[in-house]
Amino acid sequence: MEQGAAHGGIGGRVARAVLGLALLAGLTAYCAARLQVVTDITAFMADVADPKLAELSRGLASSELTRTLVLSIDDEKGDPDVALAGAQALADKLQGHTEVAWLRAGPGELHAEAIHNLYYPRRAYLLTDEEADRKDRLSDEGLRAAARELKRQLGLPTSSVIKTIAPADPLLAYPAQLKRLERAQGGGIGLRDGHFVAEDRYALVLLATRHSPFDAESQGPLQAAIDAAFAEVDAASGGRLALEQSGVARFALASERSMKADISRISTVSIVGLVLLFLIMFRSPRLIVLSFAPLAAGVVAALAACLAIFGSVHGLTLAFGATLIGVCIDYSVHLFNHHLLDPARGGPRASARRIWPGLLLGALTTVAGFAGLAWTSFPGLREIALFASIGVLVAAMATRYWLPDFLPMSPRPGALQRIASAWLSRLVAAMRRRRALLAALPAAAIGLCAV
Repeated sequence: MEQGAAHGGIGGRVARAVLGLALLAGLTAYCAARLQVVTDITAFMADVADPKLAELSRGLASSELTRTLVLSIDDEKGDPDVALAGAQALADKLQGHTEVAWLRAGPGELHAEAIHNLYYPRRAYLLTDEEADRKDRLSDEGLRAAARELKRQLGLPTSSVIKTIAPADPLLAYPAQLKRLERAQGGGIGLRDGHFVAEDRYALVLLATRHSPFDAESQGPLQAAIDAAFAEVDAASGGRLALEQSGVARFALASERSMKADISRISTVSIVGLVLLFLIMFRSPRLIVLSFAPLAAGVVAALAACLAIFGSVHGLTLAFGATLIGVCIDYSVHLFNHHLLDPARGGPRASARRIWPGLLLGALTTVAGFAGLAWTSFPGLREIALFASIGVLVAAMATRYWLPDFLPMSPRPGALQRIASAWLSRLVAAMRRRRALLAALPAAAIGLCAV
C-alpha cells in the first residue's frame, strides 16, 4: 500500500507539473499571437475630467506639427549651392514615399492673393489690443494723423495698392500688420533660389508623416528610407554632405530603441548575475532553471492580462517588467533554502506550505504598493500597476503550488549554503542577546532615507 501511495504521489506531482507547463505554454502562445508593443507618449498624459479637453490634448500629440520632420543638409566646405543641390535631390527621392504626407524644400509659388484673403477681412482685429491706444487712434487728433499718413502713402510709388484698400481700410491696419509680420520673422530661415536655407548655409527640407510620430512601425521604415536616400545623395556629391534631423518622430523612435536596449541590458545582467550566484550557492543546474519558473509564469500572465485588457503593452511597461526579476526570484530562493536546509517531512509541498504565510504577506504588500497606482490619472501608470500586481501575485502562487512538484524529495544542500546558513544563525543569535544594538538598524535606515 505504501508503494501504491508513493506511485500516486509521484503521479500527482507529474500531473500538476504538466498542467502548469501547459498553462504557461498556452499563455505564451496567446501573447505571441497578440503581442503589440506601443511607445505612444500620450499614455502618460493625465486623463482630465473634461473629455473634450482630453481628446484635444491627444489630438495635439498627433497633429501635423508633431508629425513634421525638419531635414538639414550642410556642405562641409560651406558651399550653400552644393547643400541646396543635395537637399533637392534628397527631396526628389523621398517625395514618393508612402509615409510622406507632404514635402517641401521651398515655399513654392507665393500666393499674394491667399495672404490678402487671410488677413484683409480681419483687418479690424489687427489693430492694437490696448484700449487706450485704440481710443487715441480713433480720437479727433488720431484720425487727423491717420488722414495725413494716408495722404502721404498716396503720394508714394505704391499708391496703386493703397488706393485699392483705402476705401475699406482708411486707418491702414492691413499694411501695418504686414509690416509687423515682416519684422517678426527675426531672421534664421530665408530663401535662396526658391529653397529654404538657414544662416545662408544649411538647406532645409520639411516633410510631414501620415501616421503618428509615436507609431514606430511607420516611423522606422521612413527613417531607414531617409538614411538610404541621403547615403545615395552624399555619395553622388563626393561624400561632403552632412545630414541633421529634428522632429518628434526622431525622439520617439530613439526612445523606443532605448527601451528595448534597457530591457535587453537589464535582463541580461540580471540573469547572468543570478546564474553565477546560484552556481556558487546551490551548485545545481536544476535549481537554476527552476528558479526562473515562477518568474516566467508571472511575466507571461501579466503580459497576457495587459494584452487582454488594453489590447497592447507599452514599452515602458515591458522595461519595468524586467525589474520584476529582482522581486519574484526571491520567492524561489526562499523555498529552496527552506527545503534544502530544513526540509519538512511531507516533502517540497510541505515546505512550501510552511513558508506560505510569510511568502503571501510579502507578495501582498508588494501588490498593494503597485495597486495604489491604479487610481492615478495616467493610463500608462495604470498599465504598469496591473502588470506588476499580476506578475508578483502569479509568481508567488506558482512558487506555492507549482514549483514544489519539480523539487527533489531528498534535498542535498551545498557546502557554501550550509556555511552561510550557520554564519547567519550565529549572527541572529548574537542580535537576540544584544537587543539594544538592534535600534541601530532602523536608525541607520532613517539616516539613509534622510540623505
